[in-house]
Amino acid sequence: MKTIIETVLDEVLSDEGYRKHGKTWYAMLADVTHVIKLQRSRFGNQYYINVCVWLGPQAEGKLPKEHECHLRSRVEEFSKASLDAMLDLDNQRVTDEKRSTTLRSTLQKSVLPVLEKMGSIEAVTKLHKRKQLGAFAITAEAFPLIGSPH
Repeated sequence: MKTIIETVLDEVLSDEGYRKHGKTWYAMLADVTHVIKLQRSRFGNQYYINVCVWLGPQAEGKLPKEHECHLRSRVEEFSKASLDAMLDLDNQRVTDEKRSTTLRSTLQKSVLPVLEKMGSIEAVTKLHKRKQLGAFAITAEAFPLIGSPH
């Protein structure tokens, strides 16, 4: 059964052209792929939303796994407010309506606008040079593509 979190991701991301595969949504552009993965905690009904970018074209029929991406983050990095309660389905004090509204707003106003600026390796390189990728952990494999970290 779908959770309210997955339902919100489905609605928001499909409207933006993302394609779903399992619990992961992909936006494949010319030379980058945006990856958003819903991950469940092993210890309860807590969830994480991973926001990632793969640099480079995709081999035919191969989608990058979230942990393989060059730039990785979590949705909380894009929000000024804590999202822990929104992503904890065991927290009965948060209504589905509040959860849906907060997650939808965070995705539409914070996460997707950042990803829209990362539509190519060239665009990511410019953001990197301006030190505007602070929300992301960057793998060593990314630096030959976007330049050194300094």
